[in-house]
Formats: sequence, C-alpha cells, structure tokens
Amino acid sequence: MPKVILNAENKVFGKYDPVLLLDLDDAYRKKEITKEHYDFLYGLSVWLYRSIKVFKTDPKNEKSDIVTQRVVSYLDGTKFKVDSTIVDIILSLIKFYNDNQDFFLFIIKNTHSGYNKVNWRKTIATQQPLVQHSKPLYLKPVNKKKQINFDEELLIIFYSILNYINKTYGFSCKVNCNYELIDKQLFEAYRKRLGKKRLLEIKYKYFSDKSQHLWKLCYAFFNCSAQICSSKQLEDFLIAKDFNIVFEAIIDELIGSDVPKGLKEQQDGKIVDHIYSYPSLMRPENIYYIGDSKYYKIGASVGENSIYKQYTYAKNVIQYNFDLIFGKQNGGSPLPYRDDLTEGYNITPNFFISADITEPYSYREERLKIRDNDKDKRMSKQFENRLFDRDTLWLSHYDINFLYVLSLYGRDNDPAKKIFKDKVRRIFRGEVIGLLNGQYNFYKLEFESTEGREKFIKDNFRFLLGKLYHYDGMLILAIERNCRDKSKIFNLIDKECDFVKRYKLI
Repeated sequence: MPKVILNAENKVFGKYDPVLLLDLDDAYRKKEITKEHYDFLYGLSVWLYRSIKVFKTDPKNEKSDIVTQRVVSYLDGTKFKVDSTIVDIILSLIKFYNDNQDFFLFIIKNTHSGYNKVNWRKTIATQQPLVQHSKPLYLKPVNKKKQINFDEELLIIFYSILNYINKTYGFSCKVNCNYELIDKQLFEAYRKRLGKKRLLEIKYKYFSDKSQHLWKLCYAFFNCSAQICSSKQLEDFLIAKDFNIVFEAIIDELIGSDVPKGLKEQQDGKIVDHIYSYPSLMRPENIYYIGDSKYYKIGASVGENSIYKQYTYAKNVIQYNFDLIFGKQNGGSPLPYRDDLTEGYNITPNFFISADITEPYSYREERLKIRDNDKDKRMSKQFENRLFDRDTLWLSHYDINFLYVLSLYGRDNDPAKKIFKDKVRRIFRGEVIGLLNGQYNFYKLEFESTEGREKFIKDNFRFLLGKLYHYDGMLILAIERNCRDKSKIFNLIDKECDFVKRYKLI
C-alpha cells in the first residue's frame, strides 16, 4: 500500500488501522469501511499492478532489480473464498480467454449453425406468397434461429468485460469478437448493479464446466467481493521493493524528455530525476526545466540535503551550457542562459514534485497545485535583489494527484501521455511565473535609441548587474518587492530613461 495514503500515525486515510484492511470484504460487511474507500482500495491494486508491469517492460529499466516475478492465484471458480481482489479477477478473465479459444469457436459455430436455413412451416403459415410464372415467391423467409441463446449472451458479457479492461486499465488482451458489445452507458449500469442481476437470472442455463467457470468469473468481476477460491498458480505477479523508484519513472515518463548526455547523468556523479527543454520565462527560446520527484507522506517537506542537491543540479546544467559554448563539451547547441549585453542570466525553473492523495479520490483529475507556504518557496542567492544572476535560484514545490499519474502511466497510452505532458509543462511554467510576479516588480525600460540604451547599461553596469535582462531590444528590470535600494533605482531610471512601463511575465 503506498505510504502516501498513510498519515503520521500510520492510519490509512487518517482513520483506518491497516490491519483492519487485510480483509476488506469483512470490514465492508461490518460497515467498518465506507463503500468509497472499499472501491478505491480494490481499484488501486489494479493500477499499482499495471504501473509496475509497465516499469518492468520498459527497456530503460531492464537492468533494474527492484521488480521481481512472483506467483498470483488463478481463480478456477470451483469453490468460494473471501480473499480475491480485482487483480485476481482481471488476470483470470484474461487467462481464460487466452486458454479457451476452441471453446469460444465451438459456441459461435453451434449458435450460428442454423441461421441460414429457412423454416418453411413458419414462412408459409405467416406470409402471402408472390406468384410469378406459376411459382410462389416468399420475400421474407423465416430463418431457423433460436429466440434466446444464453451461451451467446454470456459471451457478449464476457467480451464486453475484456473490452472495458483493455480501455480502462491498458491490459494488452486483443479480443477477436464477432458480436456487438454492450455500449459504454449500458455497461456502466452493468458495473453498478445490472450485470450481477442479469447473471443471476441466467445462472442455471449453463451445464458445461467451462460455461459455469466463465459465468463465475464474469459474476466475480461485477461483484468484487465475490467469494472465489484460489487454487492454481499464474506467473504474472510483480513485486516492487522500492516503489519510490517506480514513482520517479512515472513522473519522468509523464513530464521529462531525452536530453544530451551529461545533463541527466552529471559529471560529478549526480543524476537528475527530471529535465526537459521548454520555452523560457524571459524569451521564446527553450531553456532547461529541472525537477525532482519525492515519494513522501502527504504534506511532508523536502529535506535540506535534497534542496542543496537541487540547487547543484541547476548550477551544473548552467555550466554544461557554457562548456558547449567554449568547446569543452559535445552534445547539442547552447541555450540562451546569459544575455551578453547586460550579462544577466535567464531564470532556471527548478522544482520538486510530491505525490498527493486527497478526497475526492479520482483517477481522472490531474489536480496539480503549487505549495504556497514560505517553507516550500525557497531561494538560493549570493546578492540582494539580483534575479538575473546565475547564483539566484528559486525552488518551488508541487503536489500532483498520485492516483491520476498512476492510472495514466498504467494505461500506457502514448497520445494520452503526450496531452498530459504538454498540459503539465504549461502549468509548471505558469506557476513559476506566478511565483516570481509575487516576489518581484518587473519594469520595461524604453530609450530613444539603441546607443542610449547601451550607454545606460555601460554607465550603470555595476549597480544594475543582475537586475537587468535584455532581449530583442527590450530591457527588463526586476526589483524585489522589499528591496532597500528601490528609491535609488527609481531615481536613476527617472533621470536617464525616457519612460518606464510595468511589465508582468506572461
């Protein structure tokens, strides 16, 4: 169970003893756990399984030893017991489909064997023939078709379940189906109550062992607390001994990207969790965004050691850029970290990401939010009021819905992951801009000529170093809101600049 849903007293959801949840069905029957939490914990096991499975099959993790193969119970449906989970049921449904193709083919052939034979007795009794050339013609002959075929109905329910499993959880079970499946809206009704009810209505229509077995598996899916025995073994179960590494892989897959060697695995031996290039805060060209994911308990603050390392990551990335410029490094083109006119440095976005689980528990909502308390908004600097200095590094902290990223990674759907990646990168950039707009006032300085602008920078270089950044003819001044030299700076601007506009990072 992920430790993000445990509080400081090791209570699940802040109120349940973990021992109580070892038998979910018993706890639910005794009303010791709510239906919302009961359904959540059953579903969580599926997404954890899927995320570990995706991690294990990713070529980037082939050398990792944190995931090991174990055995999981296969439900044979011959008896009843109380300890099966939704993962057991899903794996058993998939295995039944893979192992019983001859059974499905037999039912389909048997069901459709008389579809094209005409029932002449019913045809003659119910229709008037059209006489042509002294011969009767029946335009709508009646076929010999069974009115109700319960084997066929069970297969439609079974295939609809497999279709739902594939689309919802991303299991790679390719279904060859000749039937029209239950539509999405009706299947939701089946999941809530109708499926269990309908299966009970047709329960005694099946006589073969395989049909009864299939019925029990379908019934178990619609009723996760069904009592089914575990007797056989299926080698498709994974155990992750360090799930924090899986969490890092999840976040990197969903926000990171491939970067030149030397950026992620840095020369001092440090390895950056997440790094990607994206439009900078000061100009449209890309700059590197640096992130670190922390699998802590909800609301926990980052340790000082991690904070120090995060600042070091940023400094190493900046230096890597200048090594490219001076020919000391190979691998890509340098990014616009420093403005040569003012010698001001572009801002390097730097942040932590933590897992969060809050009510309502949803696998469909991103719920990404920045922490706005002072302890989670940190800055490293060497000088006062020098935002555009290479040693001025702001560090922010975000919480992301653990359930959403777990399910998105587990579905292993590339288009969905790309949509999320584009969205979350825009959010990160916007949140960093919001943070800086809250800490600084930005001003646009305008001059009558290029010569006047350059003379102003040269004459006041030492005093304004780290406060100015120039791009495409635009000179931006950043002043900390509580700056002690604010009045001195404004006196200088009033004296030498044509006029000043308030400017916000966008």
